[in-house]
Amino acid sequence: MPAPRWKWAQAPRSRVVKSEIARLRPDERGQVTIVEDLCKGCALCVLYCPPGVITVAGGFNRNGYHAAMYTGSGCTGCAICFYVCPEPGAITVHRRLGPDPVESSR
Repeated sequence: MPAPRWKWAQAPRSRVVKSEIARLRPDERGQVTIVEDLCKGCALCVLYCPPGVITVAGGFNRNGYHAAMYTGSGCTGCAICFYVCPEPGAITVHRRLGPDPVESSR
């Protein structure tokens, strides 16, 4: 019997987006968007976030997991959370366009 021909449909992977975000303070380099209902509560992003701006929410998401959440400020735009997240599409990192605001102030 011949092997079936499968076309694997890949879910869209989380994105690292370079964009100008108006809500960012002048000293911030990035912002994280986490889709709460896609998060499985593994907390890898919390563990590996260098500035520690991602935490685990106190409540449950629609699937019954304690989802990760962005605290709202302090993101460096490093995207480590994006790379360690096992759930496709759960995390998007927005990076500021243009020169690094910390470097340009020196």
